[in-house]
Amino acid sequence: MYEDLMPAATTAKRGPSSTMFGVHRFSNLDPICVENLVSGMGSLTRSVKQVIAAEMPDRFGLIFDGWTHASEHYIAVYVRYEVDSNT
Repeated sequence: MYEDLMPAATTAKRGPSSTMFGVHRFSNLDPICVENLVSGMGSLTRSVKQVIAAEMPDRFGLIFDGWTHASEHYIAVYVRYEVDSNT
């Protein structure tokens, strides 16, 4: 199978990708499980939504940005508004 064709590229020979690419040397945080990461990201998203909804005025601007990388297409939507226009 694949491991027979590419033995040098398997995790058995190279180890996990986190070790191979050395990503742990850039962080002093302990590893966490996927469930905790997803839960934390969900909590952060809900908190940010609440803050933005509380301060967003009735009038705001939308900014659309799109780009393509290889055969994948991306679009981003940004909201532009002033929080305190008196300053």
